[in-house]
Amino acid sequence: MDIIIKTIREAYYELTAGSPCDIDLQVPSSCLLELECDITEPQSSQRFKKLYYALCSYYTIVPSSDAIHYVESLFLEQNIEVNLLECPGMETESSSMSFDIRPFVRCLGMNMYFRSIVIDDIQHASIIPEFCTMLKHNTTITRIQINNLTKNTSKLDQLGTSIQNNAQNAIVDIMISNTNLSKAVKTLKVALSTLTHGIRILQLSHCSLNPKNLCSLIRDGLMKNYPMTLTLKELNLSGNRFDDSSSELLGKLFARIGPHSSLQTICLRNCNLNLLKLLRNIHRFTKLQEFDLSHNPFSDGDVQLLCSSLDRMSSLKVLQLAGCSLKQSHLETISNSLSSNSHLSEIKYNLAENTISSNCIQAIFGPLQRSWVLHTLDLSNCKLSDSVCLALCTAIQETRECKIERLVLDDAKLDSILLSQKTAQLVGDALGTMLQQQPSIKSISLSSGYSVNILFPLFQRLQNNTSLQELNISNNKLGDSGASALASLIQNNNSLVSILCDGNNFTLPGFYAIGLTVKQSKTIQRFDIPWNDLTQNISSSGKGKFKLPGNLLTSIYMTLERNKGESVYSPYCDDAISKNPVAMLAIPSFFVPQSLVDQLDPWEMESLEAVSSTLLVVDQNSILSAEQEKQKASELSDEIFSDEDPPPYDEQPDKLEFVEKIYNDDDDENSCDS
Repeated sequence: MDIIIKTIREAYYELTAGSPCDIDLQVPSSCLLELECDITEPQSSQRFKKLYYALCSYYTIVPSSDAIHYVESLFLEQNIEVNLLECPGMETESSSMSFDIRPFVRCLGMNMYFRSIVIDDIQHASIIPEFCTMLKHNTTITRIQINNLTKNTSKLDQLGTSIQNNAQNAIVDIMISNTNLSKAVKTLKVALSTLTHGIRILQLSHCSLNPKNLCSLIRDGLMKNYPMTLTLKELNLSGNRFDDSSSELLGKLFARIGPHSSLQTICLRNCNLNLLKLLRNIHRFTKLQEFDLSHNPFSDGDVQLLCSSLDRMSSLKVLQLAGCSLKQSHLETISNSLSSNSHLSEIKYNLAENTISSNCIQAIFGPLQRSWVLHTLDLSNCKLSDSVCLALCTAIQETRECKIERLVLDDAKLDSILLSQKTAQLVGDALGTMLQQQPSIKSISLSSGYSVNILFPLFQRLQNNTSLQELNISNNKLGDSGASALASLIQNNNSLVSILCDGNNFTLPGFYAIGLTVKQSKTIQRFDIPWNDLTQNISSSGKGKFKLPGNLLTSIYMTLERNKGESVYSPYCDDAISKNPVAMLAIPSFFVPQSLVDQLDPWEMESLEAVSSTLLVVDQNSILSAEQEKQKASELSDEIFSDEDPPPYDEQPDKLEFVEKIYNDDDDENSCDS
């Protein structure tokens, strides 16, 4: 009997490879012999395969060889992320390659190698229930990513329950988008309120959350577990519907955690926010690097509050205000705040989808003459006219200390047949002159909305340019004459490292003209093959009349790889560092400073005491002492302007009065009924 028990245990450990899902044989310890197998041996594709075959046998299911081949490729590439859409047969039940996914997904529950699971656009009815079952057992997955699900989304209520019931889960990144979570909030908020470790990313964008859902998530999830909430580095609630109450509650959360928070990214695009209730607390985030309020209409008061926060920020790097209905006066006020803050530099400024006139260009660049702070300026889909484009080129040329590196001017309005050839020539020459006189500009994007008569003179001027590195001229319908002009540019220019040119109606001869020069280039590291144009050629040609230029495509690929290898650092290499790499381990919760504890309501205190009693790890080394925290909180709670620091709006007393009124409002904020 002892030998039989030993054999069963060794077989189990061989299958599970150290998974904490231990086997319970209910026998006396005296009957347990020493195991001869190495349970510390790292997991391998062979172990995964053995467990998969065992589970297939248990369920009487035919194993999928394609699934096994996919897993083997991940181990071979040392890839710790499982993207289920890349597994053949997983995408839908109607596929000829489809298979029963139960044993495959449950293998992941006991797997100790993989750290990230991606479910993207998989319309398999059982994927969500099986995924949630897997999360009940796995202790190494740190990132879950769910996108574009439409089937069985009501089953996502199991997601929060699975996380809550797995005390040893290691999830630090929750990334869900374009998936209805309205039924899942009830359990997800409980899971967040009871987590005993930190969360790095919380992304619930376009998840059909209404104001009541959001209030519940914030009040009963984030505000009931401050040790977890303080560890957040990225919060994204874009595309959900806020109202006054939920906006106020989010503002209250920001007021609580701001001085102590790790938040670096706040993304609240298209949220119907009441900005007056939110913006007064943004300056409290001392580590905030990216702030995205795109597609939330701004009033005069909203802009004033934003600027009062910008005046006191020191770490901001990205400001996204696309589609915010900004007026000329708004743009000037924001530029004033950016240029007057000596702590800010190299800002990526997104003003896409706003109405921009020539006067707006002056409003943006006028204040920046004093202190240049922009790294990137995005004016995409602003329907730039010839006069606006000329004003932009002039403004950049006249800015002495201009250090802008990237210009994004996509979706312009410069391809109209009503635009005269003379005017188009002026615009093209102005763009070329600007790029020549401002060598700081390394990248320019002119995708869609530019005529041949503009781009041809630009190509001519760029042949001698030695500073521009990235050029995007996609979707301009240049035709083969444009292909010839682009080929001449590539042949004569020695600085370009990236060219994007798809969507220009190139035929096969046009592609050959470009491809042959790319093949000979010593600098180009990125050249996206114009597949849309080539596909269009295939569909319009008769059967068997079109043949892909295989030899040329191979030569282009080899050239790009050679140029990447010869570069000291290439941002186009496959191993370029991502913004948020997959975490290998769970992160500890943060110690809650006394200065934050002193602000909490009784119900928050009760929740804090409950969750603190279950914390496994408390990180007290990465935050300030209680005395320092109190001093910092006191400084941040001072009046918006001190006597020693004259207000930036001293010439606009009506604006100053408005901002002071907002900041001096009663701090007793009503909580939201969840």
